[in-house]
Amino acid sequence: MRAEVLRLLHGGVLSSLFANALLAILLVFVLWPVISPNLASAWLVLFGSVLVARALMYLSYRRTRIASPSPETNFLWPFRLGAITTGVVWGMHGLLLFPTEHLAHQVFLAFVLAGVGSVPSPH
Repeated sequence: MRAEVLRLLHGGVLSSLFANALLAILLVFVLWPVISPNLASAWLVLFGSVLVARALMYLSYRRTRIASPSPETNFLWPFRLGAITTGVVWGMHGLLLFPTEHLAHQVFLAFVLAGVGSVPSPH
């Protein structure tokens, strides 16, 4: 049962990572003129680091799964930690890089964060 849950969870990781990276770059690009460039760059580096860590966890899972179809190693907690960390870093963007005096940019940020938060998980 656990192996099937892991297989389902990891099935959409690559597309999720790609979509998150694309949205993060688009968001920083659109908000760049109205937020602190240094803070935006730092957030983007932090978010990129989280995505790279999640990609490495996925590759580790794949290597273990190829070596043994029913891995004994617990990959559920790293998956959860990666998903939670990704959500926290998205939330940090909403708190730290909120364009206070630009309504159109606020609406764009709200749509991106709502969209990221509403994507269903495979679990």
